[in-house]
Amino acid sequence: MTLKALEKLSDMRVRSAKLGPKNYKLADGGGLYLLVKTDGGKYWRFDYRFHDRARTMAQGVYPDVPMKAARDKHEAARQLLAAGEDPMAKRKADKLDARADAHLDFEAVAREMWAKKLAAGRSPTYVHSIQAKLEKDVFPWVGSRTPRDLEHEEPTLLAILNRVERRAPETARRLRGIMGDVFRYAMVTSRARRDPTQTLKGAVITPKAGHFAAITSPDRFRDLLRGLHSYSGERVTQCPCSCPLWCSSGPLSCDWLCGMSST
Repeated sequence: MTLKALEKLSDMRVRSAKLGPKNYKLADGGGLYLLVKTDGGKYWRFDYRFHDRARTMAQGVYPDVPMKAARDKHEAARQLLAAGEDPMAKRKADKLDARADAHLDFEAVAREMWAKKLAAGRSPTYVHSIQAKLEKDVFPWVGSRTPRDLEHEEPTLLAILNRVERRAPETARRLRGIMGDVFRYAMVTSRARRDPTQTLKGAVITPKAGHFAAITSPDRFRDLLRGLHSYSGERVTQCPCSCPLWCSSGPLSCDWLCGMSST
């Protein structure tokens, strides 16, 4: 073998490699080479043998993959070979795992859970309303992450709740429970180990509930009845105004109400 054959490629040589009448290779050593094609494309390749079979592994396209990166990939592949593992088979398995992980992200787990609830008889309107909340306020920020990645991300989840709380405190409180349902489903399906929303209990302050406006004074109630009785507007307006008086869910056994008949 000549000294020239042992020389490594240089950046200048790789960059200045010209296309020719046919494809040719520029060797870098150890089976790594730059394949220069007739269309001008430059491709890193690694030739090796595994179980007595010749194989060629793509290492990227130059200049997207510079020479140093190609050498790093080449070295990693050689280490796998030294450990008795086929680097191409390992890369294929890693891609399959990544594709499988895409079905394990928070959004996929949430949709899977609510699809099961829908199939089990939950109201489509209710399920769709929950999914709409998640699509608007949760998925854009953590939908692509796995529940396991989010197990200790209470600050991230709290930021989501605080963002919603500024416009709708009650919605934020309910949203914490909705996210908790997803984490607990992920736990029972072995895709999470804990529910971080439990730590966030009390983090969203629910405003104190108030009563709707109501007439509680007998004198004002008497004035209301007299006003309705003397109202001279359309009948279609009189009836709706009077109906709520007889649809009350509260008790009607009021002494002061019964005593008003004499007034």
